[in-house]
Amino acid sequence: MIGPIPRHFLALAAALLAAPAMAAAQLPGVDIGATVGAALPQGGFSDAAKTGLIVNGLVGVRLAGILGFRGEILWSRSDLDNPLVREAGGSVPAPSGDVSGRVDLVGGIANIVISPPTPTVQPYLIAGAGLYRRRVAQNVSGAAQEVQEITATDSDLGVNGGLGVRFSLGGFAAFVEARYHTVQTESERTNFIPIAVGFAF
Repeated sequence: MIGPIPRHFLALAAALLAAPAMAAAQLPGVDIGATVGAALPQGGFSDAAKTGLIVNGLVGVRLAGILGFRGEILWSRSDLDNPLVREAGGSVPAPSGDVSGRVDLVGGIANIVISPPTPTVQPYLIAGAGLYRRRVAQNVSGAAQEVQEITATDSDLGVNGGLGVRFSLGGFAAFVEARYHTVQTESERTNFIPIAVGFAF
């Protein structure tokens, strides 16, 4: 009859069984994926823009340690409910009726990702910088004719940072994340927080 199995033997067996999964989590690799979520305007941007849609395409590079890199193409659209574009003199046109229009953001971003080499659930930190192109199409009904319809486009540098959780499922991964973006647009920065879910393979 086999007696009780020593505890140290059980611990060793568990370590050996877990080793392949841990090693796999630390292997270098390339991820291709996408995210979709809500873009929440912040600061002065929230006075003019509503919560919008954001979509990212991404390519990630996982290194053997805790460090990785992610390149992204970002697209976001938010509707306006107050004037955003200013007149030549620097003032915002005062509406006597409705305000309509939208803000489109397109960006190319390079990020650093830091995450522990856990096998299944990986919390991570992400931060980076890139170039953002903002296009505003604004209509202020009842304002002076010269500021009633305004379209403005500019390109500016921006930075972002946040955190997320990645769930590894074999050759497929799902994740959820929240980040803070700030873009150095003229007169006032464009700040927003995307809360998104995504996948990578």
